[in-house]
Amino acid sequence: MRAMTRTMCALVILLLVFTAAGAQEEGGLKAREDGNGIDLKGTNEEVTLGEIIHLYVEETGNTVLFDPRKIAGDVTINSPEKGVGMGAEELLNSALKQYRLVLASDGNVMEIIPAAEAVTQCETVTREQLKDLPPGRFVRIVVQLRASDANAVRGALQNLTTRQGGVVNPVAGANSLIIADYAHNMGDLLDLVDRMEAGTEVVSRVYKLEHVKYVDIQDALNSCLDPAQARRAGSPAATTIGATANGKFLVISGVIWEVDRIETVLKQLDVPQDE
Repeated sequence: MRAMTRTMCALVILLLVFTAAGAQEEGGLKAREDGNGIDLKGTNEEVTLGEIIHLYVEETGNTVLFDPRKIAGDVTINSPEKGVGMGAEELLNSALKQYRLVLASDGNVMEIIPAAEAVTQCETVTREQLKDLPPGRFVRIVVQLRASDANAVRGALQNLTTRQGGVVNPVAGANSLIIADYAHNMGDLLDLVDRMEAGTEVVSRVYKLEHVKYVDIQDALNSCLDPAQARRAGSPAATTIGATANGKFLVISGVIWEVDRIETVLKQLDVPQDE
């Protein structure tokens, strides 16, 4: 009887061991059944970078080269039960970022390299191409500035790039910038460039005097101009005011916000004069 009891206990223990082993084998990341990305529903475990790389290779068909010593690490993934998953490249880029690594193209293969070196190897894209890239793709883009000074814009953007790998380089003599960063951050940087460019757009406006002569308000208008504007780093040409021969029309040229300011003063001066 005791022998039978011991045998039954041993069978129960073996069953528990095999059940636990089976549960472990069932764990880990898996491709979604529809073939669209990785299933992260209810995931709460440590996953090796090697496992994620394998899933990326299987999903994309791309060949990946890497130094195994640089990817000897794990990431913990904790996803809610309602999670629907994400693309293999997006997941891989997010995991690599934890170790300051980047997935970069090298012709026919993809390489995993330090983020600090990505600027020398990443793909140069256009704004249109940027819209269709995975958020975690590291890319370069060339920005031609219309009105802003390249060095001034670089100073504004450099601290907003990704800490590891993000670069903003001015192009001497071309008033352009070469920006390298993750695609998701690149969109934000380009939006800031556009906003800065809009604020430094140089315009010319014609104003018709209705009640006064230019000679009567010339000194007052000139006192509103900023003589140091053109000397400031990154500042466009100084605002100028020109008049036609009869003094009836004025042409104001300069940065849009400065022209707005001068025009506001002009409207306050061009009013009926007391006799």
